[in-house]
Amino acid sequence: MEIQINDVKVVLRDKMPAKESWGLMQQASKMGDKGIDELPFDEVVEILRRFILSWGFEGMPQDVDAYAELDLFNEFMPLMNACFERFQGNESKN
Repeated sequence: MEIQINDVKVVLRDKMPAKESWGLMQQASKMGDKGIDELPFDEVVEILRRFILSWGFEGMPQDVDAYAELDLFNEFMPLMNACFERFQGNESKN
């Protein structure tokens, strides 16, 4: 699934293989009633890395360090929100 974050193309996985993605279920249960923004940065990045296949930002989405350089409000948070919506099954159709 393709989305745009500030005119930058981001491709999210259309399919989440069960065995490979099982850790998401564990992370979701650890969250409990917390919002994703209450998790430590590194845990959020681990979630995002599972969803993002490619992007037009600098660095590779599989590289943890690439997330640290994203602008918090214009890049990171919109990515986080898009992935969290995808996780909940509420992805918007672009």
